[in-house]
This record gives sequence, C-alpha cells and structure tokens, in this order.
Amino acid sequence: GIQLMTQFGDGWEQAQAYTMLGEVEREYGSVEAASAAYENAIRLVRSMGGERFLIAVNQHNLGQTCLLMGDFTKADEQFRESFEAGRQLLGAKLTLYSLAGLAAVAHARGRSSTAARLLGCADTQFARIGYELHPADQSPRIRLETALRLALGDVAYEELHAEGARIDPDEAVE
Repeated sequence: GIQLMTQFGDGWEQAQAYTMLGEVEREYGSVEAASAAYENAIRLVRSMGGERFLIAVNQHNLGQTCLLMGDFTKADEQFRESFEAGRQLLGAKLTLYSLAGLAAVAHARGRSSTAARLLGCADTQFARIGYELHPADQSPRIRLETALRLALGDVAYEELHAEGARIDPDEAVE
C-alpha cells in the first residue's frame, strides 16, 4: 500500500505515504530512510502550495530522526518550526510534541535541568487534554525520562518536572 501510494498516488497521497513510511522506518528500520521519507513529504507538500499542518508534523518527525542521528542543530530547528506552526494553528498536540522534542535537544546539549522542565510542561499539558503519545513517540519519551533521571537523580528530576508542570507552553520555549 505505502509503496504503491508513493509511486502512483497524487502529490497529496504521496506526501501522506512518505509520512507513514517515515514512521515505520523510524520505529523499525533505518533513521536515514525515515529522514529521507519525511524530507520527501515536506518537499511534496510545499510543491503543492503547502498545507502547514502536514509540513509541521513532518518537521517534528524529522526532528526526531535528527536526534537519533546526532544532528542536534537540525533537530532544534525542526522542533522550533513545528512548535511555532502548532501555536499558529492552535494545534495543542503538535505544539506539545515539539516541546517534548525540544526537551530531548536540551538534554542532548547538556541542559538536563531545562529538559526536565520542558518535559514536565509537555507531560502536564498532554494529560490536561487527555492525550496519549503515538507509539513511535513513546519510545523517545521513555528514553528521555530514563536519561534525565540518570543525569539528575530521581529527586531532582521529579522537582524539575513538577516546576515544568507549572509553566505555560508558550513561555517554556526560549
């Protein structure tokens, strides 16, 4: 199905297929292939006039793959663009996914305290809207919390996570 859509679908169907392919590759295959799939989806959507939400979803997904590949600068750029699009489109889930991504970037850059606060903000807002992460985003979330607890200790992590819970997402991003 996905392969047929990428080959024979119209531009919109191809972009959606590349998004799905990226999710499968990120979770079960190659992060390089996932990155290429997300970039193809973004390119296709932009070539058709740009449906902002689908572009932003793929930017978030590309940010996740950049984290896995160790490209923290590109990951940060993708998450920030996705975060801003989420704010503009009033897309709470997109904004919060991006905030969790920015937490992972902060930790990767040695700013674990900031990461714990950002994650606390995202987690609290996800709970407030009654949303659970998609399976492809659960693994990075679990890995991040584990790494933060290791870096900070459980008590400090819990305190910083609780501080983040009191921050508005719009104020959380520097």
